[in-house]
Amino acid sequence: MPPRRLSKLRSERSFSRKAGKTPPKEVTLIVCEGETETKYLKTLCQTLRLTTASIYVCDNGTDSAPINLVNRAERLNLTNDGYDHIYCVFDKDIHESFDRARERIQALNKRSRKPLPIKEAISIPSFELWILLHYEQTDRSFSNSAEVVRYITNQNHIRAYKKADDSICQELIGKLEIAIANAVWLEKRGHTKNENPMTNVHKLVEHIKEISIK
Repeated sequence: MPPRRLSKLRSERSFSRKAGKTPPKEVTLIVCEGETETKYLKTLCQTLRLTTASIYVCDNGTDSAPINLVNRAERLNLTNDGYDHIYCVFDKDIHESFDRARERIQALNKRSRKPLPIKEAISIPSFELWILLHYEQTDRSFSNSAEVVRYITNQNHIRAYKKADDSICQELIGKLEIAIANAVWLEKRGHTKNENPMTNVHKLVEHIKEISIK
């Protein structure tokens, strides 16, 4: 069950009466499109010894449409006393609602009344691009997720690629700094919006790393 966050007013009152107590830490919600993204991020959190008290990772069940992912994040925020940070992790691939989901995130984040602290962590064409960046620096385009997977296996980066595989996730976390550097390189080349390839998953990863050292 997602962790509940104390309201600012309630937390201030509680800790004003208990000198020397540390205020509750911020809580981050991450809603993922599929099991691969969920397993990867949970593995990262476990490696950094982060618990669900500070960061909660969940997938969107059987409905992976990006717009429904954003809707679920909004519902979870309403039913769990709110979150300090919210990330939606999804990719373009063949999703019809990819652009609508991105627009919805921007609208929620910028609305004048009670803006939602929500951000995207997306990949074009798919999350497998982020996986590829753990092994090499590239700006070549791919038509879909399957093509990225074929390239990864053909280059012998991962010989037997399986979604949500524990051993693969552990190997990837060991190459995390390479992936971040390659994603930043791609970003500096202008791949920041709807270019193929494109990813900003590294910004979520950097957020998770920051939480681990607070």
